[in-house]
Amino acid sequence: MGTTHATNVDALLAGLNDEQRAAVTSPVGPTAVIAGAGTGKTRVLTSRVAFLTLSNLLSPVRGLCVTFTNKAAEEMRHRLVALIGEDANLVSMGSFHAMSMAMLRHHAGQAGLKNERFIVLEDADQLRLLELVVKESGIAADYLKSATTDDATPVGLLRDLVRKMHFQILNWKEQGLTHQQVKGHGDSSESMLAAAAYPLYQKELLEQNACDFADLLLHMVVIFRASDQVRRQWAGTFDFIGVDEYQDVNDLQHEWLRHLGSDHRNIFGVGDWRQCIYRWRLARPEFLTRFDTYWPGARHFALKWNYRSGGQILDLSNKIVRPLLTADTLELDSMSGERGHVRCQAFHDAREEAASISTTVKSLLEHGHPAPEIAILGRTAFILRNIEEALVKNSIAYFMVGGPRFHDREEVKDLLAYLRLANNPSDVTAFLRIHNKPARKVGDASAERIAHIARSQGVPMHQACQILADSGGPGKTAIAALAALLAGLAQEGLTQFPGDIIETVLRRTSYLEWREGKGDLKTEERRAALRDLVKAANEYRSADDYLAAIAVLSTESRDRTDAIRLSTIHAAKGLEFDTVFTPGFEDGVIPNARAIREPDGMTEERCIAHVGWTRPRKVLAISYSGYRNEQVCKPSPFLKEVGLLKESTRPHAAGVSELPALPAATGPVLRSAGFLRRY
Repeated sequence: MGTTHATNVDALLAGLNDEQRAAVTSPVGPTAVIAGAGTGKTRVLTSRVAFLTLSNLLSPVRGLCVTFTNKAAEEMRHRLVALIGEDANLVSMGSFHAMSMAMLRHHAGQAGLKNERFIVLEDADQLRLLELVVKESGIAADYLKSATTDDATPVGLLRDLVRKMHFQILNWKEQGLTHQQVKGHGDSSESMLAAAAYPLYQKELLEQNACDFADLLLHMVVIFRASDQVRRQWAGTFDFIGVDEYQDVNDLQHEWLRHLGSDHRNIFGVGDWRQCIYRWRLARPEFLTRFDTYWPGARHFALKWNYRSGGQILDLSNKIVRPLLTADTLELDSMSGERGHVRCQAFHDAREEAASISTTVKSLLEHGHPAPEIAILGRTAFILRNIEEALVKNSIAYFMVGGPRFHDREEVKDLLAYLRLANNPSDVTAFLRIHNKPARKVGDASAERIAHIARSQGVPMHQACQILADSGGPGKTAIAALAALLAGLAQEGLTQFPGDIIETVLRRTSYLEWREGKGDLKTEERRAALRDLVKAANEYRSADDYLAAIAVLSTESRDRTDAIRLSTIHAAKGLEFDTVFTPGFEDGVIPNARAIREPDGMTEERCIAHVGWTRPRKVLAISYSGYRNEQVCKPSPFLKEVGLLKESTRPHAAGVSELPALPAATGPVLRSAGFLRRY
């Protein structure tokens, strides 16, 4: 080892703690590192590559590092460049799919594709293609005929069936199963139909020189199975494979890794089974927890020192996954030197919870807390709807991750367009959005003529509609009916609360029934969103006030980089913030009612809570409500289990729990509130 390299290696190792150093410097061979939240998982992986390179044990060009997103791969490369310089750019690094796609370009013909210029279809295009296949083949005709009822349209049934079939086919692919292997498979009529459609769908993909996302790996795995020459060609290209987030590896990805790594066996897997929250995507954490079963003779390391969170936060995070601990896993311990603060609070209902969180955030911002260091994380996106409205009311800029912003949802924008017309009958753009929503035989050409009349004659949209209807052209009856609807809304806009106007629109147009009739699979979700919209709008005195608040905040949130983050817990994985709110900790939300009916469902729900609670550095604020969506709620059993709640004779919170107020002059950090004694 040269002097320069020795100096660099010494500098590299000096920045690691004892546990990290042991993993990074372990002998070449299969190695698994259980790296808990905040323990430096990515640092250990990139340091391993740097150590092998600087020690002349690996040529950078013969290294491969894979993870699950291109963004994560870019972060790895950035860190590796900081450690070994430009040689880092010689390492093959990217997502599983990006790396496999690069390989597939060289073997497109062996996969049955026309050439290396194949395309990758998005989910919507895959569904359209599968629907076309199902229609043309007629394989589902008998099923659809027997399933059709007065309450379900043929179009809706077909699309529902296609979604189920698509989900099943992709699941088979992620398990490494080709259409030949699933022939005749299925434990339900839908899965039997999926098995029948799979080869037809795959044939159509190949004819279009296209792949779906799973094909990028499955095609290569099938080629590896059939041609040991190709397998050895690619396996011989690399002397080292580093894998990030190993707990999320599924069957197909694992087989891909085995084909590439079984010859040299120099694989370095880093992950944390406590953060396995993608079992629904077929993640198999046992590939990490039983690493030596698949890679005999593997060495195991565990990292426990968390550099992110205060001790009180980690105590709570440890407790939620303690029932899942394995012999080779250490509980997290804080290196931050801070105690951290945990606050648990109960509310009468979800709107009170949202108002309190919004007020707290506003106080923090006023006392200098940076907005990007505040996150509100929900188990599901619907938990955040009331909070969005409360933030709008308090003029707090935010951005939404893991789902659309509430006011960007299609059904919300549609009903707000009607509200805009009630508030301003001359709003042309609002009219052009809803002229045929629901379908009323007023086509785009007629709508443009109506808009031209309104602009040229300076009349409101309902009068422009009536003028065109009176001219006796085609569709005059439908246009006259639209004129009457809009005229009525314009009149009510002068006196009614905005939420009441929205309710009137829903009733008079049968908007939701129209959605359901056209095969919309999200009708119940849309119904719940519009119910929240009505409540939020009725908190304003006029439509003008409500629409102005939405417009101003929407502009501010788009243009500002100092907005707070709203996100699902899943979408916040890998991130950290000073202050984190986790609302909606209620039984049926977390643990999720559907998830706990699945195998390992409760295990995953614990992991989701653990991920959410390990995001904050300084403050963790947990809350739950006694009522949500007009349903009585009970606090999550997780809260009692970790000691945040004690036995009580009351079924749910009757109001805000008695907790110290947030600081004013003392600064932006929440005070430690202790535990709730009753709920």
